[in-house]
Amino acid sequence: MDRGNPGAVTGCVRFPVGDRRYDAVGEGGLFVQLVALPNNDDDFMVCGGSIQTLANDVLVGDDTTSLPPLPERPGQRTGGFGQRMRSLFSSTDHNRQTRDFQEALEKRRTLLASIYYPGRVKIYDMPPSKKPLSVDYYAAVMLGSTGWVGFDRDTGAYWVCRYEDLTPEGQAIYQALQDLYGETATLVLQTWLDR
Repeated sequence: MDRGNPGAVTGCVRFPVGDRRYDAVGEGGLFVQLVALPNNDDDFMVCGGSIQTLANDVLVGDDTTSLPPLPERPGQRTGGFGQRMRSLFSSTDHNRQTRDFQEALEKRRTLLASIYYPGRVKIYDMPPSKKPLSVDYYAAVMLGSTGWVGFDRDTGAYWVCRYEDLTPEGQAIYQALQDLYGETATLVLQTWLDR
């Protein structure tokens, strides 16, 4: 990932860099990982083993989990001119906005952590040597990365990759894993913030 260049994109994902629906928030970059999550422990491959990932970055979302929207980001340009001016001069309003945004972000992180890192809800505050491993996956494949991070003003959420955002090559990788694992796994596109 080219953190110094927000427009840099590598891999099999069509990141919406330059799309006006998203504010470029400059928080490092994003990467997308495709994982094959076993549907049942009894179906786990007999001799194939498993893979786990390290919770080293921030999981901002996936294509299967419904997350509550985030409130307005502090300093976000919403409302009329008068509302923005009053907000600008009200430190109490700004502090409340910041607190509400941080609390909502923490709830989303906790929900995602509980799915992929059960029993470890504070994974992002741990020192690197103590970061936990994920649940077992059949496979984990890095599909793409970018130096860009987008925040959708309308939905109050970071951009999260969906199947439609994959290039034809990315969709072919997805389909190959779907064909390989069939009903024994759920494929999940995870979008990570590289901070």
